[in-house]
Amino acid sequence: MPFLDYLRRWNDGHVARWLADNKCAHHTQLFANHDIRGDILPDLDQQTLREIGIASLGDRIKMLNTFKSLPQRCSESHQRDLQQPARPPAARDGPPL
Repeated sequence: MPFLDYLRRWNDGHVARWLADNKCAHHTQLFANHDIRGDILPDLDQQTLREIGIASLGDRIKMLNTFKSLPQRCSESHQRDLQQPARPPAARDGPPL
């Protein structure tokens, strides 16, 4: 699946996790209040982040830089998932108790 299609599926929970992973969880409510989900993330810039109330230049730069690296990070994660061998289902002696 192309990265932008994947990103368009992100809901508030996905965005909240991305913010938390990048030490910006304190902005989660701002993103939710302004309906910023995956389909909007590619359009964010310094000015937009400032307009929604993110005063910290450091946080704005951090968000924009981590967003730029997101396609690469998602691709690497996907590749790791594909390389892990599938585990066979656990054998059972009978029905679960």
